[in-house]
Amino acid sequence: MSNNINLGENGHAFIRKMLTNSVILEPNGLYKIYEGDFPPPEQAAILGFRILKDGTEPREKGGTVIWTHAGRLRVLAVFEDSDVHNSATEHNDRTWATGDVMELFFKPTAARTDYFELHLTPESLTLQLHVPSVEGLTNTQFEKMFHQSQFVVKTEKFKTPEYKGWMGYMDIPFEGILLDCGIDAATFTVCRYNYNDSWDAPDICSTTRFPKGGFHQPDYYHKMVKG
Repeated sequence: MSNNINLGENGHAFIRKMLTNSVILEPNGLYKIYEGDFPPPEQAAILGFRILKDGTEPREKGGTVIWTHAGRLRVLAVFEDSDVHNSATEHNDRTWATGDVMELFFKPTAARTDYFELHLTPESLTLQLHVPSVEGLTNTQFEKMFHQSQFVVKTEKFKTPEYKGWMGYMDIPFEGILLDCGIDAATFTVCRYNYNDSWDAPDICSTTRFPKGGFHQPDYYHKMVKG
């Protein structure tokens, strides 16, 4: 991909598709992973977002697609956003508390207790965590969970006749997230914090539904299968 996020010849149409043709995948739902440089529009399995608290549609839409290529996991998210900003100033800031952010939660296999949490802000700042377990999250020092996945990230703001917002892209080497047993054993969810200065509180969203609580519930993540 170039310095910008390459959406193909008709980028505006792809953005529209990402924001209007998504599906909601239930907890533990099977997500077919496309293998190739970039999924063609007709094969892009787009996941939509719902509010974490009650499963309703967010005020501003989002869509994400996940695929693999040459030993790397790729994640692209497109977000409608009328007030794009995050005030984080350095990598590994607490980005969920400082503004808009895209988050990937990824667990390599169900047999493991550990999992990964990767953040990307519109300004291309990142937070990378290797969480030892759900139980260990609360009694492990935040800095001790810092991780280097060696991923490549890109972000870009967009404005079309219909939408404006931002896009985030993660390109993650398998070894950086311990994906050595094949994708069929892996689970994931993609999440979003969407802040707006005119709102009392941000929209906190996920591609999966959690019965209660937050994103740190791997038992409800989507299951990857080869497409």
